[in-house]
Amino acid sequence: MAELLALKYTFTEEQIFEIVAKGLKNLRLACGISFLNEGQSRLYFKYLSFNPKAIKAAEKLTGLTVEEFSIEVETIPLYKRAISEKKSFYQEDVEDHVRLMLPRPAKKFAGQLTKILKIPKAIISPLFVENENIGLLSVQSQELQETDLLAINAFAHQLSLSLQSARLYKQTQKRLQRLSTLHTIDLAIAGSLDLRVTLGVLLNEITTQLGIDAASVLLLKQQTQSLEFEAGHGFRTSALQHTYLRVGEGHAGHVARSREITHLPDLRERNTSFLRSPHWAEEGFVSYIGIPLIAKGQVQGVLEIFQRSLLKTDVEWFNFLKTLANQAAIAIENTSLFNSMQRANTELILT
Repeated sequence: MAELLALKYTFTEEQIFEIVAKGLKNLRLACGISFLNEGQSRLYFKYLSFNPKAIKAAEKLTGLTVEEFSIEVETIPLYKRAISEKKSFYQEDVEDHVRLMLPRPAKKFAGQLTKILKIPKAIISPLFVENENIGLLSVQSQELQETDLLAINAFAHQLSLSLQSARLYKQTQKRLQRLSTLHTIDLAIAGSLDLRVTLGVLLNEITTQLGIDAASVLLLKQQTQSLEFEAGHGFRTSALQHTYLRVGEGHAGHVARSREITHLPDLRERNTSFLRSPHWAEEGFVSYIGIPLIAKGQVQGVLEIFQRSLLKTDVEWFNFLKTLANQAAIAIENTSLFNSMQRANTELILT
């Protein structure tokens, strides 16, 4: 199959699925690709090659959208076996299988759903790389036979390798972009003693590279031990520009005092101090992260991250955030040292 060769030279998941869907469509086959979550307990549909009108009709019938639909692996014996045994399986009658997948209120629509999507028979193949399960390929057609298992299994194996290559390519590109970001920030720190300009560059890079909606930097005023707004990016209102917090007060104040990161995944679940800020509701923030800015053992301020949806992070994401926070702390300290030298020189001249 020409598609197998094409997969070897494809670098994004979207391109991979286009090739897979096109190749299987030529064989009068439909397909779906689902990925496992980190705990490998749930499957989430990522790509479906069914007719868009059929998908809309299925969504209307069941009251579920593809984006919000997921499957608990333990509840689907066939999926569980395919994943645990790393083996492909042929299914003569899909209706019972679909009924297991659906939540209780929608189970009665299993027969209609099977007809709408035209999925009477199926072959389920595991997707795994280096012995690690990453998801499932499901191929459907009236014309499928058990003798097709070998061919579909080979296709799934090549698909797994292509998906892994695409992910590695994406990771490499992301790391190169992050190196470029650090270089841009280094140039900004070295080329300007205007702290707001430097922080503006840094906050722009943070929101762009980490996929953040908004970010701000609060400076710690040593004499008053208070945090004050210095720079922000991505805000809809001036809600946080009037921030004035004592160390230990509010989320940022706690971060400054504890010298530890604070992560609030869902602000809607708690009575947060942000609710007291004017126009806070207009911002629509859901997630919050506060990071202490520390240089040479001294707290310089707090970097605040805001997201208008639940924030998805991983270890690499957090490590890069910490690196950017270190850059911000260095920029603040450099400016502070320069200002101190300026004051000292002025005092010498006056005396």
